[in-house]
Amino acid sequence: LYFDGFSRGFLVEGVHFEKRVRRPPKDPVNALLSLGYMLLFNVVISAVSLVGFDPYLGTLHSLDYGRPSLVLDLMEEWRSVIVDSLVLGVFNLKSLTLDDFTQVQELPVKLTDTGFRKFIIQFERKMNQKITHHLTGQQLSYRDCIREQVRHFARVIRGEEDRYQPMILR
Repeated sequence: LYFDGFSRGFLVEGVHFEKRVRRPPKDPVNALLSLGYMLLFNVVISAVSLVGFDPYLGTLHSLDYGRPSLVLDLMEEWRSVIVDSLVLGVFNLKSLTLDDFTQVQELPVKLTDTGFRKFIIQFERKMNQKITHHLTGQQLSYRDCIREQVRHFARVIRGEEDRYQPMILR
């Protein structure tokens, strides 16, 4: 249902998104979602490592050999806010166009080198954007908010705080 609604957010002619396809991504939107989620994953696993937690022991995602469940759990709070909104924005604001992608027959769609650089620049801009952290009241970048949320999660797990409070963004 979420991705059905998400698909209606693309305002640029020629950009279509029917459903989420991960392996391999078969269209430009899925390619950017996969890349964005991987970049976000790296930010979250870094924050989890900073607090000294095992990235494989999560609660929402099932435990499976090689699956960093805790990282995937803590990413959920940020997927739509950071990656999904970024993907909508780069197409709707024409920061990336369909010319920034290549696809040969049934092979997965890929970003060109130029398209990849453009997306990384936009991702970093998003990660450096300042927002008010709901617990501290400080203006923090998204990257710093993720770190603060992971520290907050650690305090809850250690019994230093009563309950986890996710970021609520409007």
